[in-house]
Amino acid sequence: KQLSIATFKGASQLAAMSTTPVETLRAQVTSKGGTTEQGILSLEASQVKLSILLAAQQAEKRAKIMGDELGKS
Repeated sequence: KQLSIATFKGASQLAAMSTTPVETLRAQVTSKGGTTEQGILSLEASQVKLSILLAAQQAEKRAKIMGDELGKS
């Protein structure tokens, strides 16, 4: 658990502080046939990006509805 947390924390801090595109940063740490590449391929095959986008859209939609309801009180 701690390794996963540290990895995500470090990656997000690097992405936030760097002017280098995230795709380039990822390519710099991804070895052909390595663990990162296999993990990324698995995520892409499972359409995780689409699932995250849909979840964010649904949360935004619900937040707007809730905000509208609160504004009517």
